[in-house]
Amino acid sequence: MFHVPEGKACTIYECTVTTNKHGNCGKCDKLPCDIWRSTRDPKFTDEEFEENIKERIANLEKFN
Repeated sequence: MFHVPEGKACTIYECTVTTNKHGNCGKCDKLPCDIWRSTRDPKFTDEEFEENIKERIANLEKFN
C-alpha cells in the first residue's frame, strides 16, 4: 500500500487487528478515524476522498 513504509506494518491493520482485536474496521465506533484520514491516497481530490470513505464504510457495513 502506498501509505505503508517498506518493512512496516499497515497502521490500519495494526489498529484494527492487533490493538483492538477486531476483524475489520466496521466493528470500531470511531469509524472513520484519524488513521483513515492520515492514510489518504494523494491521487484523490477532497471530494473523491470523502466519497471513497463513504464507499469503504458501506462495504464494511455489508459484512457486519
